[in-house]
Amino acid sequence: MIPKLLILDMDMTLVLPKDKTFYNQYGVKTVEAIADYLDLPHQAAFEIAQRYRRDYGGAEHALFSGDMKPVNYELLYQKLSEIDPTGAFNDQAHLGEEIDHLRRMGTKIVLLTSSPDELAARILHESGFKAESDFDAVYAYTKENGPTKIIHGAQAFINVMNDFGIAANETLSIGDTIKHDIDPALSLGAGAIVISDNPIHGYKASPNLETILKQMNRRP
Repeated sequence: MIPKLLILDMDMTLVLPKDKTFYNQYGVKTVEAIADYLDLPHQAAFEIAQRYRRDYGGAEHALFSGDMKPVNYELLYQKLSEIDPTGAFNDQAHLGEEIDHLRRMGTKIVLLTSSPDELAARILHESGFKAESDFDAVYAYTKENGPTKIIHGAQAFINVMNDFGIAANETLSIGDTIKHDIDPALSLGAGAIVISDNPIHGYKASPNLETILKQMNRRP
């Protein structure tokens, strides 16, 4: 069944870095943001980041929880936007044909990413896509609203479905993280496929997005 709404994760789903350690920069920038946020030396900020990774599932919650100071989305946004993706990504433009075919058949294709909107646009460009024309919408981390999947969970998916007027049972989410891409969609009654090289008990899995798109389009 071809969904009416396809919600795609971006990083490690649609776009693939030549070296996966590219994303280590996100962690480095998060520690820098925590240090600035709390006016702490790097080691102290690193220890706080580790605690929030353990207790909250992500170091960024040190800035987003409001536990120590008012919530600040802009500081991490600015830090992450300093990352330069030039030359760091594989060309995925060949997926454009599959995406275009689905869109011509009536499927709305949306990116839902926790990368800042400015950085996301540059990563998409490096990967052979245009954010403004290759997708029906791109929902990314903004200075005002933060990374919506991380902060709001299932509500982020509800917002996308409401924007397009499409029900959960007509929606499919694809991503590489069960916590942020798969479980929230499933909790709403949407379909979901996790990108994984290995089977995962209780979940539909596929090694890559290309395989899924070709199956939808029934192409060899």
